[in-house]
Amino acid sequence: MFFDDDPLFKRCGTPGFVAPEVLNYKTGGEFYNEKCDIFSAGAIFYMLVTGNSPFRGEDAAAILQKNK
Repeated sequence: MFFDDDPLFKRCGTPGFVAPEVLNYKTGGEFYNEKCDIFSAGAIFYMLVTGNSPFRGEDAAAILQKNK
């Protein structure tokens, strides 16, 4: 695999499925890696098995706060 050292987006993802490492990333800090995809896959698996979202909230900000 080839990874670009300068990604297009530093933080991205869907609230409730994005890994906390992505949400907590600070410019200039240690960059997250592909292990964050495992977190997202786990959130999707949880939703498939239970039928519920792993993190609930009134709006995207509330969901992201619980996601952290």
